[in-house]
Amino acid sequence: MLHSDMRKFLIDTDTASDDAIASLVKRCVIMGGAANVVGNVTPAAVALDPAIVTTQSKYYVEVETLSELTRGQTVVDQLGVLKQTPNMTVIWSIDAPRWKEHLYRCLG
Repeated sequence: MLHSDMRKFLIDTDTASDDAIASLVKRCVIMGGAANVVGNVTPAAVALDPAIVTTQSKYYVEVETLSELTRGQTVVDQLGVLKQTPNMTVIWSIDAPRWKEHLYRCLG
């Protein structure tokens, strides 16, 4: 599921948070296999329950499009080398037990 599709799905979903996450898990598994579940459901869980975030910081982030070594990768300027205004909040850690509670409740 593309990030824009996920965002639209979450915005259009009028159900409770757990129902939205459960539906998203099912869609990810059907569309891309179990490997996509964590990558797509974690941002969905953060969007629906921001208190799940335990560590975050603002950085300048860019998707590399020209380099042969990193083309297509997200590059986070953690050291401020580029001296650009931060344009993204990077989430470094979440409350894993809380995330699992949401997931298990959805799958239960």
